[in-house]
Amino acid sequence: MLTIYSLVGDLHISLSGWRYPSKQYRENSNNIINQFDLDKSTGNLDDNIDNIIISKKFIKNREIQIELFNVDKKLSDHIGICLTVIE
Repeated sequence: MLTIYSLVGDLHISLSGWRYPSKQYRENSNNIINQFDLDKSTGNLDDNIDNIIISKKFIKNREIQIELFNVDKKLSDHIGICLTVIE
């Protein structure tokens, strides 16, 4: 069986809120995320298509901290995300 520990980057999909690029694309992505037992760690962030998706097994019994930067979008047209896993 394939093991995925994390997916990071401009996945070009909004996982919550505003549907982008489409309802079907989001449903397909969420099905894959569920199939591989992944956590949508950044899936609830507003105005975000750059996501960090991480294995639930990897983060089990760990704390996740998410920090945002470039929220004013002066450096890029995307917000910046830093995800820290704390043991």
